[in-house]
Amino acid sequence: MVDRARADPHPFRRRLVVGRARTIARSARYYQRSTCRDHSAGFPSRFDPTTSPPNVIDSDPRGLETVTVVVPTYRRPDALRRTLDSLLALDFPPERYEVVIVDDLAGDDATAEVVRSRQQGRVRLQLSLGKRRGAAAARNAGARVADGELLLFCDDDMLVEPSHLRLHLEARSAHDDPLVAGVLDFPAELRSALERTPFGRYRLQLAQRFEADADGSWLGQDRYSAAFLSACNLAVRRELFWQIGGFDETFPYAGAEDQDLSLRAREAGCPLIRDHRIRVLNNEQIITFRQFCMREERSAHTAVPLVRKFPDQAARLAIFTENRPIASSDNPRLALKKALKLALSRRPVLATFHRVIEMLERVPPAVSLLPRVYRAAIGLHIFRGVRAGIRRGRDSSGRRAEGGAEVLPEVDETLTPAAEDREGYGESVQGKQE
Repeated sequence: MVDRARADPHPFRRRLVVGRARTIARSARYYQRSTCRDHSAGFPSRFDPTTSPPNVIDSDPRGLETVTVVVPTYRRPDALRRTLDSLLALDFPPERYEVVIVDDLAGDDATAEVVRSRQQGRVRLQLSLGKRRGAAAARNAGARVADGELLLFCDDDMLVEPSHLRLHLEARSAHDDPLVAGVLDFPAELRSALERTPFGRYRLQLAQRFEADADGSWLGQDRYSAAFLSACNLAVRRELFWQIGGFDETFPYAGAEDQDLSLRAREAGCPLIRDHRIRVLNNEQIITFRQFCMREERSAHTAVPLVRKFPDQAARLAIFTENRPIASSDNPRLALKKALKLALSRRPVLATFHRVIEMLERVPPAVSLLPRVYRAAIGLHIFRGVRAGIRRGRDSSGRRAEGGAEVLPEVDETLTPAAEDREGYGESVQGKQE
């Protein structure tokens, strides 16, 4: 047996030297890339190529200097206006961050006007056109044109506090190259509107439960580990983001694409952290129960590609096992439950169910029954979404681009529940980046 102490009398010094050599090599790569990129006026390059190479400490992933905020949007100029106003009011040096807005409608005049009206300030705003391929593709498009060392993804209906970026960087500095997200709440006026309706109160309870369930073990300083992080407010080092593959653009709508990114980040050994000091206000203007169900149905589509990518981790999720076609492994009770869902989730039956719910909401004695009724109706919509996702996967399995990637339709409205059921519900659902 080799005597390690005699073979290497200074093992810790050797590790220090090797680690420092790797850090210097990383600094050289950053420096080389910074001299090759074209940076627009108002947003400085990471390192000035006319000076000496960057300080080793400054180029460490925990000491990032510049930030790009990526905001995907789709036909919601009013919500985007408020989000941009909150991002432009950060207590962070304006020369150290930029905002990239990705218009996934690819040419919406109202969106362009909102961005144009706010481009005269000190913070650099850039409008990029998406390809109508959904939230994952839009976020990637913003990341591709980003100049910041840190990417902060922020949905177009999120309102951030002035300390937002500073707190994200503080959380990063306390951990080893993590992905960081904050916690969600509602603006006071939206919370007040929700509290005035039976479903609004139920939705507030759902949100509170979701936030509580999202936390893992306590890490100190009001931070918690997490199994998954939401992409509506997510910070990740740009180089790391591309190393783990970015968002998977085969996810057609917003839903499980952030869970997919979280799983890949965890496999790469990256910490996932929720910081309760980072508070984000959800300004999503979905007030009615029908609108909420449409959103949940569309989101449920994305559970199917997640299961296909991670069968071991995701195939046991209840959203899939309870809504996939009847399998030989299903017990009689589950098989019967699926058969009932199939019958009750048909569009005419479900439309009638919604009308009954609306009547119950107007009868005070029935209010105590509504949580169960809401839960049943949402479950039927999720069932429809999962089944539609399975059909979509079968239909698209043969449509491949030359390079082997799946070719997704350009917002094929015939596949979206919001369009499919609009006639049956007699209601127009607000356009949303889903």
